[in-house]
Amino acid sequence: MRTIADDGQTDCVAFVHRFGARSVIAEMDCVYSSRVTAHASGFAEAEVAALRRVVPLPALDIKCVSQGRSARTLVGVYLGHDAGDKVLSGRISRGVAERINAVIWYSDLAAVAPEPERSALVSVARYALRGVGRAQEFVTPDPAHG
Repeated sequence: MRTIADDGQTDCVAFVHRFGARSVIAEMDCVYSSRVTAHASGFAEAEVAALRRVVPLPALDIKCVSQGRSARTLVGVYLGHDAGDKVLSGRISRGVAERINAVIWYSDLAAVAPEPERSALVSVARYALRGVGRAQEFVTPDPAHG
């Protein structure tokens, strides 16, 4: 097995950058990093101290990129990719509507559900229909679509 010495390196310093408990991303709770030198006397104490101050910055960058990917995946699953991208980029504002193409899927589950679930499904359907009726009060017909 090759070692760093085989490549002419004389010293190695490694760091573990742990995230706080509230900053853990799934199973990513830290970032490992290492640096090597070919300087004959290895790393000086001042160089190791400087690395301790500077190296957390790329670890923070890795963490931010990972959190961004996690957020994009999460909103993509729950909102869809287009809406999720708009939310993450700040292009969606409360109270501002926009026309979208959509499909409404209707399933009459109450007809096939067992009795205990049937009454709950009927209640939800009635509530949803009230909401549709209320929403129609605010819809302005599009002259191009009749």
